Parts: sequence; structure tokens; C-alpha cells
Amino acid sequence: MEKKRVRDYMTADVDTINTSQTARDVINAIKKTSHDGFPIVSDDVVVGYIAARDLLFVHPDTPVTVIMSHHLIVAEPDMAISDVARVIIRSGIQKLPVVNEKNQLLGIISNTDV
Repeated sequence: MEKKRVRDYMTADVDTINTSQTARDVINAIKKTSHDGFPIVSDDVVVGYIAARDLLFVHPDTPVTVIMSHHLIVAEPDMAISDVARVIIRSGIQKLPVVNEKNQLLGIISNTDV
């Protein structure tokens, strides 16, 4: 039996935030999409992640590069779903960006996907 892979369950159409944006832009994106977090990209490369909780007590004009998480845990498209589930459970992170070998965003996989 073939193992189920991340590529089979990830969401490929991902809303992102660019490194040139601010906390205000993230707040507006949350209102528009109802998502609670976004990968931060620069030239299609994932450089960080920002969650709604990162915006607490932050001035709206603060650049996202100041408040985003820089230390990312990511998934690769060929990872087994069981491995991703283990990472999600152990890390407590609800969403993992799915990237290729160049760290370019391919999608996102969440705890509900696995």
C-alpha cells in the first residue's frame, strides 16, 4: 500500500503576506480571509510566518519582518502524512508551509488536513 503524502492533502492556493507589508496589512488580510496566520514571502521564498497572536500589542505600522516568526518548521510535498502529523502534534504548530528544495512556497498543510 502506498503511503499518503503531504502533496495529496495540502492546500495549494495560499494567501501570503509580503515582507514589505505591515501589521495593519495582516489585520486586513485576517478580516478579509478569516485565516489566523500567513506565510511571509519574499520573491516566492518563505522567510517567516505570522499568526494573529503575533499582532497583540503591536502598533499597526510595525513591519511584518519585525514581528514574524523567523524559525520555521516546514513540510516537504513528499513527506508522509504520518510524519507531518507527528511534527504538528509535537510542535504544537497548527499550520506548516509546504516548500520545495529552494524554500519556495508550494502550499500549506494544517492539523485539520492530517
